[in-house]
Amino acid sequence: SACLVGSEMCIRDRFKINKIIQRMAHSESGKINKYGSLVIKDNRSIVLIYYQRLLNYLITYIVRKKDRKIALNFICGVFEGDGSPNSSRRGHILVFSNKKDYQILNKILKISGLEYKRVGNYNIRVNALGLLANLEYLSDRIFRYYPKRREKFIKRFFQMGVIKFLLGKKEGCSSWVKAWLRNQRILGKEYTLTLKGLKVRRILSKMMKSVNIK
Repeated sequence: SACLVGSEMCIRDRFKINKIIQRMAHSESGKINKYGSLVIKDNRSIVLIYYQRLLNYLITYIVRKKDRKIALNFICGVFEGDGSPNSSRRGHILVFSNKKDYQILNKILKISGLEYKRVGNYNIRVNALGLLANLEYLSDRIFRYYPKRREKFIKRFFQMGVIKFLLGKKEGCSSWVKAWLRNQRILGKEYTLTLKGLKVRRILSKMMKSVNIK
């Protein structure tokens, strides 16, 4: 889920690194990661223990500190590994999970402030309105390393009536959505865009241009 991924390092001695292999990728498609990736190959269980402890430390820190931004970053990492914009007409993201991971994700999602729902056995649907409410922070982070998946998400996100309404491409939207937008301080008392709403519109326009939506 929140994976530690990475280039390739071989460790053959407990205290000394005998061999490091660096592989350079030149593909113009697929994942884009500014810092590359790290893979540690070691047949001993010590590496797995290290991964698990590092991940447990991060999860414990988020839960104890109730740090919303780190929680959002963690969820964006989960999107990279297990997230999918699975609906052709809606802008939500489906996260594929299992019983063990769901318990962890449930805690972190509550801290993140994202709106979500459990679907199926243990899968999670992160609602589009929750993403919209946090768009100022999430806009550049959702599927950052999967350009094709990001493009698909944005195109589906922009099919939503509320997005068209905020961009002035649609005259109105349902009363409960307007009430929600007011509650998020995106709309004011007269149902006009607030300063936050204008910022959200600029972010949406930037996202549109990134995938050539007119």
